[in-house]
Amino acid sequence: MEIFRTAERRHASKLLANVLDTVWLTGWMTAMTAVTFSNNTEQRSARGMLAETPGEDPLTNPSWTSGDLTAGPSVVLQPESEPSA
Repeated sequence: MEIFRTAERRHASKLLANVLDTVWLTGWMTAMTAVTFSNNTEQRSARGMLAETPGEDPLTNPSWTSGDLTAGPSVVLQPESEPSA
């Protein structure tokens, strides 16, 4: 009888360890997903790309672009003027 009790305890111990591992892994994956989503939102917000209404986001709706996307920027940067003395 003692052999069966020992086997039951080992089985219960392994089962509990597997359940705890699964719970920990699920929590970790959820946390990493939340961190990734938060970082993406912060980066897009910092670049001013968060749209107030759906369809205005250039990452998901590139209708704001027209023509050749490889043509480069349409704004020509001018060198800064030298500081006056």
